[in-house]
Amino acid sequence: MRREIPAVVWGALRRDPRRLVQIAVWSVAEAAPAFVIGHAIARAIEDGFGAARPWVGMGWLAVLGGAWLVAAIGARQVVLALAALVEPFRDQLLRHVVDATLHRAASSGSPDAGTGGGRDHTAVARSTLQVELARDSLASVISVVRSFAFTV
Repeated sequence: MRREIPAVVWGALRRDPRRLVQIAVWSVAEAAPAFVIGHAIARAIEDGFGAARPWVGMGWLAVLGGAWLVAAIGARQVVLALAALVEPFRDQLLRHVVDATLHRAASSGSPDAGTGGGRDHTAVARSTLQVELARDSLASVISVVRSFAFTV
């Protein structure tokens, strides 16, 4: 099972390369304020407010506001693309884990848990929680790598 998990993760990332491209493109949009903030504030002060032209300064601050608006839209789109990437991973992993758990439970010859036997009827419920944690972890890793790659 341990060797199968990396294959499932890489399979999820390779399944829909379009989602990875969407995440990259929207991450650039999300990082727009990081690229614009220094220049916009410098121009607003030097060319605008410092030169007694407040409308020029306000214009540069409006450019910065627009960059933040683009970043907000980009952040939303990144979350949607990330969800579209990790949800099929969760479904595939859950299917695999539940199948293996049920197979293991059915093939064990022990008596029912209700009579104090060795079958574990809560294994599927615990497995679904662990799969949810795996999905959250994959989404977090992708998100952190993405934010590092596009803002550093």
